[in-house]
Amino acid sequence: KTISKLQAKIRLLAQALEGVNQLDPVGDIRQCGMMVGIELVKDRKSKETYPLVEKKGIRVALAARRRGMLIRPLGNVVVFMPPLSIPHRTLTRMVQILHDSIREVVS
Repeated sequence: KTISKLQAKIRLLAQALEGVNQLDPVGDIRQCGMMVGIELVKDRKSKETYPLVEKKGIRVALAARRRGMLIRPLGNVVVFMPPLSIPHRTLTRMVQILHDSIREVVS
């Protein structure tokens, strides 16, 4: 049953991430199924990344954790891999947490 509902969740995730992709510090969003990598950049046009000493990825992960969500920072990329059995409402809420956490850190 989980697998049969997966394609709808993948589409929902892609649609929900469109709002995150509008944020200025998001240089790229890479999605493969339910795995997502969000690259944080200093300049969206040039794709210039933040210096690693600024720890933007770690700071976004900590902001998300304060909101009850675990994501993995890899330098200036935050990785989001929700469980395949996640309900639609929870998936939408988690993307909102990502959005809010990125805005908090880079504003």
